[in-house]
Amino acid sequence: MKTSLRHLCATFALFCMGVALHAQLLPVKQVTYTPFFFDTFKKATIHLENGKTVYVPYCNILYYNARIICLVDNLLRHPTNKDVSSITFDDGTEFVHIKKQKMAQVIATHGNNSLLCLYSINTARYRLEHREAPSDVFSRDLEYYQLGGLYYEEDPNGIPLLSKFYFRVGNKIVPASKGNVSKLVRQDMRNTFELLIKERFDWNAPEDLKRLLRFFP
Repeated sequence: MKTSLRHLCATFALFCMGVALHAQLLPVKQVTYTPFFFDTFKKATIHLENGKTVYVPYCNILYYNARIICLVDNLLRHPTNKDVSSITFDDGTEFVHIKKQKMAQVIATHGNNSLLCLYSINTARYRLEHREAPSDVFSRDLEYYQLGGLYYEEDPNGIPLLSKFYFRVGNKIVPASKGNVSKLVRQDMRNTFELLIKERFDWNAPEDLKRLLRFFP
């Protein structure tokens, strides 16, 4: 009886955690109709590792390589600074530097911890769905996307995206997997963590992953 009651209480606590974090979770994109995260370029503040910030009037995220892209003198340019920590757009959307200047979107937060999503184009699926698409459609120069400015061809059928999740815990950023996460879970939450991941937990589902944010220091 005591074991059943303990199990019930733990399950109810996990449910409450999910409810508390629900409002913070942003939708994860499954498809895009343009090469960019935003339909229009936005004002943004780039945060550097040394604590300095750089204001950029026209900025976006390019799906092809998941990097920051800026409009300068009507031309699209990638910032070359490798010391970028994060970027915050004027609508509050935030991206964090993962590796090789790739930027992942912050989709949920709790305290100093965040759940991140790194988007990339699902090239294999795209070629299956668009058999007449040129083989170099994802490796062309940036000029292919600008055509003299911000004009580009929208794909009416949509371009499928892949989503890979990461956790940012303090200064550490790790892929969202049992092996990585279990090393970061607080000692007093380990039993609850083990209970949670046994109950139909999906490591590729943001709704499940966000529930782990409270398990970290």
